[in-house]
Amino acid sequence: MACSLASLQRRSLWTPIAAFAIALLTLTGCQPDPPPVADDTLNAISVFPEGTQSLSMVNLQHLKDEAGISFFGERGIRLTLLDSDVVFDPLTREQRNDLNAFIEASGFNPDTDLHAAYVGAAPVGNEGMLQAPLLVLRADFTRERLASSLREAGDLIVPLDEVHDIPMFAFAPRNGEDSASDRHLALLDSHRIAVGDARDIEALLERIEGDAPGFVPSIDDRELIGYASQSGSAWSVLLTLPEEMDNALETVQEQNSAQEWQRRLARVATVTRQAGMGVTLGEETVQSRITLVADDNARDVRRLLQGVASGAQSYEGLSADQRAILEDIAINDQGRFVHIDISTTQRALAEMMLSSR
Repeated sequence: MACSLASLQRRSLWTPIAAFAIALLTLTGCQPDPPPVADDTLNAISVFPEGTQSLSMVNLQHLKDEAGISFFGERGIRLTLLDSDVVFDPLTREQRNDLNAFIEASGFNPDTDLHAAYVGAAPVGNEGMLQAPLLVLRADFTRERLASSLREAGDLIVPLDEVHDIPMFAFAPRNGEDSASDRHLALLDSHRIAVGDARDIEALLERIEGDAPGFVPSIDDRELIGYASQSGSAWSVLLTLPEEMDNALETVQEQNSAQEWQRRLARVATVTRQAGMGVTLGEETVQSRITLVADDNARDVRRLLQGVASGAQSYEGLSADQRAILEDIAINDQGRFVHIDISTTQRALAEMMLSSR
């Protein structure tokens, strides 16, 4: 909650008690509100199912225009940092195959036509496992013209009956069978394309028509999404962490060879409820923020992480880039949140990714 002095600005309240209250608010760390979630982001994620627990976004045009990231449409959405051979792929293999088929069938150019990719997953069953993620692409196209092109590509795309006046397609099976696969594609409007399992696409259309609830983040969820989605290039949030995190400390304590930094990270894992990350890439720089939700344990989590970062600097095997990141890392608690701000360069990031292979 934002700190407001409006109620204290009445003349009758300007007393020593009021002055003490103001000082107390300051000393106890009165924090600003988390950044609001943009309307575009709320509209984009609203198509995902109620109870969605994992959300991600990659702003492809921002990466291309601001960071000089190269795209390879024939290989799906893949990014190469500078001129290195480090490749990042945010899609599953099945999604990548679907996208490749769609690009070949439609003549769609992801370098110019595709703006962003949103991925969401909700839990299934009683074990908390996440379903296959639903992919929603934000792009510019003429829906009728694109639908016509897809209908003519029968060897790659199988036309289906329209649902709620929305053109529907299935991907042709890759094993030579005659029937369409259970992977469907829907041209939601002239800006959004949905790709997913048949039942997931059917449920999405019901949400669009208002026959079923979509994803509406709670106030707490919106605060975390607000922090993560501030970043211009990509962001991701886990609104519910895996149950294994609760047992992290017990697992580490059972290991006789566990080091102190492992125990500290395990303690962090046991009290962290949610996590998010946002990344902004420039022509040379990479700025990232990891946000942990630890509620009343935020201050302790901050101290534990600062201890881990400080201790890691003494490790002899660090590269110059790794040491520079650890020296510049900033860890702060803000209310129930812990923010870990990391700065590096595209070159250093690419070299570290190569060395970790």
